Amino acid sequence: MATRVALIQGHPDRGERHLLRALANVYAEGAHALKGLERNILGFAGIGPIKETLYGLVEARSDVTRGHWLKAMRELGREGK
Repeated sequence: MATRVALIQGHPDRGERHLLRALANVYAEGAHALKGLERNILGFAGIGPIKETLYGLVEARSDVTRGHWLKAMRELGREGK
């Protein structure tokens, strides 16, 4: 059985000074959490292949960008992907 995991993360500090650190944290924490979920839970249960959709720094994005993301996720859901 195939599945898709959507990982959506935010970061409390949108200041320019912290942007690169925030990007690095989203990548590192997201990648670690996602691989653990895939390997230790979904893989153990025999679920695969696993497709991934990642969105980070959500609150720093415009309403238009978040709207595009929501539309893309709805389409994936309708298509059963």
